[in-house]
Amino acid sequence: MDVTLLWSLMPLMVCGMWAIVYLLDYYLNRQADRKYLCIFMSAATLLYVGHCVFFMRAVEMLTCTDVVYGMCNLAVYPLFLIYIIYMTTGRVRPACWLMLAPAMLCGVVYAVLYGLMDEAERQHFMQQYLYGNSTSGLTGLSLALAWAHNVSKGLFLLTVVMVFVRGNALIREFRQNVSARYADTEGRMLLPLHVLLYLFTFTSLVSVVFLILGRCRFAVGNTFLAIPSILFSSMLFAIGYVCSQPMFSYREYGQELDEEVPAQELTPEEEHPSRIESLAAEVERLMTEEHLYREHDLRITELARRLGTNSKYISLAINQVIGLSFADYINCQRIRYARELRLRHPDLTVGEIAHRVGYSSMQSFYRNQKKWESHDAKAPKGGGLRETEQ
Repeated sequence: MDVTLLWSLMPLMVCGMWAIVYLLDYYLNRQADRKYLCIFMSAATLLYVGHCVFFMRAVEMLTCTDVVYGMCNLAVYPLFLIYIIYMTTGRVRPACWLMLAPAMLCGVVYAVLYGLMDEAERQHFMQQYLYGNSTSGLTGLSLALAWAHNVSKGLFLLTVVMVFVRGNALIREFRQNVSARYADTEGRMLLPLHVLLYLFTFTSLVSVVFLILGRCRFAVGNTFLAIPSILFSSMLFAIGYVCSQPMFSYREYGQELDEEVPAQELTPEEEHPSRIESLAAEVERLMTEEHLYREHDLRITELARRLGTNSKYISLAINQVIGLSFADYINCQRIRYARELRLRHPDLTVGEIAHRVGYSSMQSFYRNQKKWESHDAKAPKGGGLRETEQ
């Protein structure tokens, strides 16, 4: 196989494989996140079809594939954001699809300008601009198409920034909601997706550099083409693999919300600072007298049930009076109790202590121990627990 063809096909095959995997998964299980991932990977596949045709210099197909490439180049990042929107909010509003408007407009402009050119002008544009990265000698429609390509590069950069900012905000908001509801947040914070967003953004910025340099720079030799091919293939495979794994999302979070008794709007009397402080004191009493924080996978709904109120009210009291999220408050209590156990029962192993204070995961225990040791104002000072398994 020609080496150029190999490098050109690599990202295309990765995206195509994951598009098929997600299509089959959606067909079998009807999970909406698989549908959005399938659409994303399908758009990426079409994008790399355009790349493959370009690098193989199949100029007879380039008119069509350049239109598709222009659309998909501006569509793949909004499509990934739509997937994030679904994972963090549980639904995708029709207005979200308007993010694809620039991609559609780009495709229409490319198609119209190519269609109005004669064959000689199209060939001249391809050789001079697409493969020469120069507007010298271009006039009329060919010059207009070159400017359309340049504008799309600017739109691509804006799209990358928009996806990162909006995606980051959505994931952070979801993580705050999880912290307000669950004491044990391990595996519920969309951490893999957050890491992917940063990886995706970094790779996108590299793409911007490639766009500025021009694809023609990588059509001159197999070595140059191998760099973006390996980079993007690795990134897309990572996205496909990580997103294929079970991941806690708004689907599970929302199911629990639906099962809970809807929170009533607080009356002015209930919102009064003295009433909120009183509820916070009741929460503290519950923790002191019943050690409720020792329950595994404790949720804020259990506190609400014990105190005869709703979780919204409990969360408000913990946030405003104690100054912590529900998860931080419970884990602070657990680490404090773990230190007490260590002093009173030095024969206990770390694993036994972690289990007694409410942790099902040693990883979660160590993470919270490290966190609260660095917050002297929130947890008592003293030596942390060390591994002393017997």
